[in-house]
Amino acid sequence: MIRLFAKLLLLTTLLTLTDRLFASTGMAKSVRTTADLVSVDAVISNCVINLSPDKPQVWREIARVLKPGGRVPVSDLALLKPLPPAVAHRVEALVGCVAGAVLVSDTDRMVREAGLGDVVLKAKPGYVDGMVDWQDPLYQKIMAYLPAGTTPSDYITSLEVTAQKPSVPVASAPAGVPKSVAKAGQGS
Repeated sequence: MIRLFAKLLLLTTLLTLTDRLFASTGMAKSVRTTADLVSVDAVISNCVINLSPDKPQVWREIARVLKPGGRVPVSDLALLKPLPPAVAHRVEALVGCVAGAVLVSDTDRMVREAGLGDVVLKAKPGYVDGMVDWQDPLYQKIMAYLPAGTTPSDYITSLEVTAQKPSVPVASAPAGVPKSVAKAGQGS
């Protein structure tokens, strides 16, 4: 309850500072609100995409609602290597946002296939190490099912993803001009 109140207080503060803030809640794979009428400057997400069963659709939806030049800062859990089945099927792994995570390379592919560019992925293993150090009960149960001699950070990382919707769609290259040439000539 306190966490929800803090989020509402922050949102209220942001709304009083600017009339340009648009907040949307709903299904991440289908944003059907005012965003359908206007494009947005940025889409932010903190540990939500890994919960979606259709991650490629979430990335396509992000690309759809962004205006050209729009940015994406996302933080999510990702996998450095596949989870052992004994962990992947644990309810604790699902609740701990681990079972829904995908490989870092799959995240990179989905972001790019959605049409976003300037993709930068930055692994932040300290987050997972912190969960272990803090003796988080979920991570303690997950650790019990890992192979001997391994730790959660051998498999899981916090991943910062930044990307941008291209200012001019590559598909808009003039007829007969290769897309790579048209893209290279933009802005000159």
